[in-house]
Amino acid sequence: QDYRTEVLGLVKAQQVKNAVIVPVGAKGGFYPKKLPMSAGRDAIFEAGTSAYKNFVSSLLSITDNIGLDGVIPPAGVVRRDQDDPYFVVAADKGTATFSDTA
Repeated sequence: QDYRTEVLGLVKAQQVKNAVIVPVGAKGGFYPKKLPMSAGRDAIFEAGTSAYKNFVSSLLSITDNIGLDGVIPPAGVVRRDQDDPYFVVAADKGTATFSDTA
């Protein structure tokens, strides 16, 4: 089974789960490509955690923020919608151990 099919299945399931919490918005998946597969489990987990931190940090760098004077849009980003500082990163299948990291 390819990862696209897997992610689309997770997106559909997440939409049902979050219908009350976050009814609309972007959905996505996280798949680290360069894990040290020949290393031990701990090294793989550490590399995955590091990649996930980089992923979440990258998302936050292009997301509206809230400051003392209101919403602060990200620098250098052309926005084609309204202010939207609400951002949800929720763990699901395969990333449950990353909840605290997010």
